[in-house]
Amino acid sequence: MQFQPEESHAEPKLHVHRASIPPRPLHDVHDKAVYESLGGQYEWNLAVPWVFRALASPATNEPILSVPKPGDPVEHACAYWTSLRPPELG
Repeated sequence: MQFQPEESHAEPKLHVHRASIPPRPLHDVHDKAVYESLGGQYEWNLAVPWVFRALASPATNEPILSVPKPGDPVEHACAYWTSLRPPELG
């Protein structure tokens, strides 16, 4: 009889695709509903829901902002780093 190792209980791999910052939606900058749904300003928090969805369901191929490069809009860098910040630091 040959030894059979137990099934692996490894976590599923995170399937995401890198995305650029989407065009800013046309809304009033003081739109309370947008602010509350994202937990802050659109420019900083637009990618936070993407990260939460990707972590909640790793196989869904959610968009995740690409790493900002020199010359990218400042909003891209702000949104990238804000989406990766632990909530307890907010």
